[in-house]
Amino acid sequence: MLGAGAMVLAALPALARASEQAPAEPAGAGQAPPLWVQLLPWVAIFVLFYFLLIRPHSKQQRERQAMLARIKKNDRVLTTGGIYGTVTSVRDDEVTLKVDEATGVRMRFARSAIAAILGEEGEDKGKGKQKG
Repeated sequence: MLGAGAMVLAALPALARASEQAPAEPAGAGQAPPLWVQLLPWVAIFVLFYFLLIRPHSKQQRERQAMLARIKKNDRVLTTGGIYGTVTSVRDDEVTLKVDEATGVRMRFARSAIAAILGEEGEDKGKGKQKG
């Protein structure tokens, strides 16, 4: 093993001379690529983010705003807190729900607290019902 280490030490000066004689940079390496080539990956990332994140989110927001604008009296709704109820009145930013038929309990919610419209009072669309 000592012989192998001595051979490596003997080869170091030869490697140092060879690296000194090698050119510092390959030809043409000092020039940067054009600006449009450097910006191309960033543009591609922005386009990808736009189509995968920004556009679907804005579409979802438009659909939600349209749903909130459609709320009317006697609609069955679900709130973001998980409360089911029937709309009894609608004002600008406030919705009153009847949540218990037996006792007539009514609760006021911000219009933005409505998560989904399930249908009108008389309709049975099957949503929220379990088969059993």
